[in-house]
Amino acid sequence: MKPIVNEKSTKDAPELSPSASPLFPERERRIGTLQYRALLEAAPDAIVVVNQSGTIVLVNAQVGNLFGYRRGELIGQPADILVSEHSRLQHRDHHARFLTPRSERPALLGHELFGLRKDGTEFPVEIRLSPVDTKQGVLVASAIRDVSVRRKTEEDLRRFAAIVAFSDDAIIGKTLEGIITSWNAGAERVYGYSAEQVIGKSIDVLVPADRLDEIPALLERLKSGKKIRNFVTRRVTKDGEELQIELTMSPIRDALERIVGASVIGRDITSYKETESNLTNKVEELKGCNEELAQLAQITSDDLPEPLRVVTESVQLLATRYRGKLDSDADKLFAAALAGAQSMQRLIASLKVLTSIGSTGTKLIDTSSEDALQQAMSDLAGPIGESGALLTHDPLPDVVADNMQLVQLFENLIENAIENKAGENPHIHVSAIKNDKQRWIFSVRNNGTGIDPGNLERLDRPRELRGTRIDLLICKKIIERHGSSMSVESQLGHGSTFRFELAASERRN
Repeated sequence: MKPIVNEKSTKDAPELSPSASPLFPERERRIGTLQYRALLEAAPDAIVVVNQSGTIVLVNAQVGNLFGYRRGELIGQPADILVSEHSRLQHRDHHARFLTPRSERPALLGHELFGLRKDGTEFPVEIRLSPVDTKQGVLVASAIRDVSVRRKTEEDLRRFAAIVAFSDDAIIGKTLEGIITSWNAGAERVYGYSAEQVIGKSIDVLVPADRLDEIPALLERLKSGKKIRNFVTRRVTKDGEELQIELTMSPIRDALERIVGASVIGRDITSYKETESNLTNKVEELKGCNEELAQLAQITSDDLPEPLRVVTESVQLLATRYRGKLDSDADKLFAAALAGAQSMQRLIASLKVLTSIGSTGTKLIDTSSEDALQQAMSDLAGPIGESGALLTHDPLPDVVADNMQLVQLFENLIENAIENKAGENPHIHVSAIKNDKQRWIFSVRNNGTGIDPGNLERLDRPRELRGTRIDLLICKKIIERHGSSMSVESQLGHGSTFRFELAASERRN
């Protein structure tokens, strides 16, 4: 292949052929020179030749590719043009060492510094210098190689080594026969052995006797190129303590992609597992307590109504028999006792409903929320009429719900509005809008006295279950069973708006 040679550089370049001699025929001398230049152009590195004054006299094509200059722009220029400013003194010093007599010259010398491209960008290079004796005197040839990738690789390796060294996890390298080849500080902290104590030994030193059979199986999986993630097992420390360890293992490959070993990252999860076990036990204890409380509530709601009925009827009988026959205070006491007994009956009925939510509810199915509201209004016809309440609603959608619990939900919210009415007649309005998640957001607005919004967050505290709060707690539990939550916007004296979400029915709404 005919070499690419710049005519100007060929004409002006020094004679570098080692065969330049009067005894060598001119034709063969020229052939040797052309071959030399062809080799120069084919070199993978950028080659720059400078004279004793540091002036560039010859470059190959790779110089242009690496530094961005045309060949003609460099010939006759000082070599410093290719070196970053902060590297120039170092480069001049190395160059000067080759201008000494032959007996005092150093061997082929390589060093790293920063090159400077035509566009002003700096980049790391490795330069290897060597002297060339010519008729014009000693020249210095520089073979320049971009080491940006190597520098980055070395930096990444140092960073990775630092991560491995300071990791809290045990990071271990081993052969495919299970022989330990590397051991980080984390492994020493976890297992108690120093690197000197275990490198070269079998990984079996960490394995309890009853787990030794799992090692060959793990190694076989690694040999086939498979990664092993989140493998929970037990390992033993230098002191004989058994730990619960979560392992992640990966095969290690060489430059030819052959699997030559494995890396193992071990995390001590003993404390985590103990905490998890304790939490599980606590959950089971709480579950048992909840079941006992539910049973107690069920027994209470089943057994108290009958004696309370006797008390209520007795108070009613006394109030009827002695009304006006005793003093006025007696009539007030009878009325208060009767009201209290009736309130207790309602609370017990509500408690029975509360204990049944989630256990006796029916399957959630397509349900008309408008029909459920109408049923609730029918059930509460008496209280609605007595209070003069006005109930209005927008067209309401079909939803996925427990129909009986949805009726109960509307009843409780209506009763809450009636019992907390302000000076004017209660006005209750029900509406629903669809959000972007295909769920219906219901709003039940009233013009009552309003409540403290914080009370809704405290409904599941026993001391808060007074008056209608147990009815609101029932609402909250019903909505939670339907996969949502209930919120309230309220201002004392200005009414309340209760909101909750229900899944949209697949039927056309």
